Amino acid sequence: MNDLIGLALPPVIDLINHKVSNGALKLFISVAISLVVAALLNIDKLNISNAQEIFKSGLVVFGSAQVTYQLYWKDSLDRQRMVSKLQGNTQIS
Repeated sequence: MNDLIGLALPPVIDLINHKVSNGALKLFISVAISLVVAALLNIDKLNISNAQEIFKSGLVVFGSAQVTYQLYWKDSLDRQRMVSKLQGNTQIS
């Protein structure tokens, strides 16, 4: 389930990061979003003894989101349209 959720995160992360220019901050935001999503997916297991399991889940979510971003989302027409709309342009079709 975690890896499937990670497949859907690149547009969300890109939407949040679209005005951030610092690469390190973008990475931090991506990791933070992945950890929050992992915690929400494992809400029934949230306690201090399962922190390592939730962190592993977060890494799976982050990893699958990064792979999806690099292989599909980064150069997709859908991303170009989204970025264009966020910037106020409507030229991409």
